[in-house]
Amino acid sequence: MKRFTLAIAVMFVIAASANAAVVVTSTGAATTGLAGYTTFTMTASTDVGGIQGIDATFSGAMNHINPAGNASIFQDANGFFSFVGASVDQDSQFNWGSGDVVVARSGESADSLDGAFAWSSGGVASVDFAQIVVADGGSVTYSIEFDDGQGVAIPVSGTVGEAVIPEPATLALMSMALVGLGFFRRSK
Repeated sequence: MKRFTLAIAVMFVIAASANAAVVVTSTGAATTGLAGYTTFTMTASTDVGGIQGIDATFSGAMNHINPAGNASIFQDANGFFSFVGASVDQDSQFNWGSGDVVVARSGESADSLDGAFAWSSGGVASVDFAQIVVADGGSVTYSIEFDDGQGVAIPVSGTVGEAVIPEPATLALMSMALVGLGFFRRSK
């Protein structure tokens, strides 16, 4: 029983050390007025300090709406969507106005959404930072560095959409748990 308790304690310590300081989640819902697409809301959360800025690149086929030919990277253009007969939910964009952040870089194309910016008002513990519109069955990859305000860039990468692949830390933790359980069973 002591070995089993020790094995469980070691797994909890390893699991705690594998957690990143910033967690990115995505929540999907059917896209309003655009059959066959899902709108994903991207959320970043941290329990250590605050997120001061984001350098994000989304790559892959995603839906963009450009009213009057202008890229709508931020929510500044959202008032024009109803005028052109589109829903804001149909556009891949960052979830704030460009005046709410200090923008270092921004751009979009048919297969990318890219931006680097910091909040004018200071850090946040949790923020819905982007919405990505993907065709059902498709996926978009992301590579993000979060600024913790202490000069540390916290990298996070992943996939939005159908092709979700577990991150290496999760696979390693599951493998170690199986090896530990096999060792415990064998020693009995």
